[in-house]
Formats: sequence, C-alpha cells, structure tokens
Amino acid sequence: MDRAGRLLGESFLPAKVAGALGEWLDRAKRAHQSVRLGIACAGELAWLPWEALPDPRTGGALALDPLVNVYRRVGGAAPAPVAAPLRILMAIASPELGGGAVRTRAAQRAGGRTVGAPR
Repeated sequence: MDRAGRLLGESFLPAKVAGALGEWLDRAKRAHQSVRLGIACAGELAWLPWEALPDPRTGGALALDPLVNVYRRVGGAAPAPVAAPLRILMAIASPELGGGAVRTRAAQRAGGRTVGAPR
C-alpha cells in the first residue's frame, strides 16, 4: 500500500497541489478540526486505492491521520424527504455481566442517571 500511495501522490499531487493540501491540513490541525477529503473518480481510475494517497507533510497515508476522513464520493439519487416529526430509535447496552450499573428507561428519560446495581 505504501508504494501504491507514493505512486498516486507522484501522479496526482503535483508540488503546487501537495503544498496547498499540506497548508490546509496544517491549518486544520492547529484549529483542532477534522478534514473531510472526498475523492470523486470514475472509470479506469475508480479501482485505485485512493485511501493510500500520501499526506504531503509526512508521506504516510492520509486515511491514517486521525484528523482526516478520506471517503469516496459516488453519484446516486437524492435522499428521500422525511416527514416531521423525525423519530429516532436509540439502544443503549446495559450488560448483566461486567460490573456496570443497570440503567432503567425511566432513568434515561430523567437525564440518563444510572440507578440500581448489577443483577
């Protein structure tokens, strides 16, 4: 993967682009903000391991940087509209084994406080 990333960088990140990307990543790091890098490609280029694209600052894979989220942009239909109110189902595990306190539904509604003891 290192070789593939290096070759992708040499082919698709000319010095000017790599420099701008490096500055952009540095600014995001100083601001403690994540960076989303969407890669849109089709045809013969789609099969390439774009996630291995090198970080111009370190040479490592961009996808391995904890502040960088590399994803592939793909075409598709627009999301269907959702009628209000939006209902969300949330599941919280409370295992019987493991030493944690058991959470009741009433406690979760009252601010998520933990009640009781493990069974």
